[in-house]
Amino acid sequence: MLFWYQSHRWFFIFFFVIVLVLGGWKWYQSLYRYTWTETQKQEFLKSYAEATDFRSSRFESVIKELDERKRRNATIPVLEHDLFRLDKAPEKDNR
Repeated sequence: MLFWYQSHRWFFIFFFVIVLVLGGWKWYQSLYRYTWTETQKQEFLKSYAEATDFRSSRFESVIKELDERKRRNATIPVLEHDLFRLDKAPEKDNR
């Protein structure tokens, strides 16, 4: 037990250094020494191509929707009744 009281600090320092070195080595391995198999490379390239292909039909539908919004928002709404004049009741339309 006397040994533990005298050397517990060195034990924790040694343990910390070992954990730090192992973590650094694992980080280095994951960043600079990664390897992909040929099938993984082909799957990535296929998924990348599918995700980045230009979808003309969707593009056309979005353009049509934007044109429709532009047309709808071009008309300026007209208030038929002044909301701040409460002394006069609004007239009823018999359309």
